[in-house]
Order: sequence, then structure tokens, then C-alpha cells
Amino acid sequence: MTTAFFLARIFVFEPVAGDAHWQFVRFTLVNAIAFAQVWLVSVGLARLVFPAIGYAWQPELVAHVIGVMSPIVSSYVLHKRFSFRSPSGRAAGKVVVRN
Repeated sequence: MTTAFFLARIFVFEPVAGDAHWQFVRFTLVNAIAFAQVWLVSVGLARLVFPAIGYAWQPELVAHVIGVMSPIVSSYVLHKRFSFRSPSGRAAGKVVVRN
């Protein structure tokens, strides 16, 4: 997770002034939320939704894949608006243009 933090801080989001320690704490909180989201979606699909609709082809695998994909957008938005926000509260998105 430390490697992911520094890679995101360097390559994904614009550098912002502020204490890296608190950015890392917020980054960890966002990842804990994402973990809970993955678990809830995966277990919910495998144990509740799939049996209810009669889905039987590798339900654990399919539920896990969907669960792992579920926090893609929410994690990005939370990191942008919470983990790596500037001290003024503005989001720190980075647009990379390559020629």
C-alpha cells in the first residue's frame, strides 16, 4: 500500500502542499473503505444475489471479479477529493497528455 500511495501521489494526482503523513492516513482510510466495498459486493453476490436468481456457473469467481472491479470509480473519486486534496480543499486531479 505504501508503494501505491507514492505512485498515486507522483503519477496520478497533482502534487499538493501538505503533510504526506496525513495524506497517507487518508489514503489508508479510503483503501479500508474500498476493501469493505469489495467484500460486501463479493459476498453479497455469491451468497444472496446469485442463489436467488439461480446463477450457478462459478459464482464465487464471478462475484469476486465484480467485487474487485466495484471500487474503481469510488476509490478514484475519494482519493481525489479526500486523500490528495489540496490544503484549500480543492481536488487534485492530474491530466496527463502524451505526444
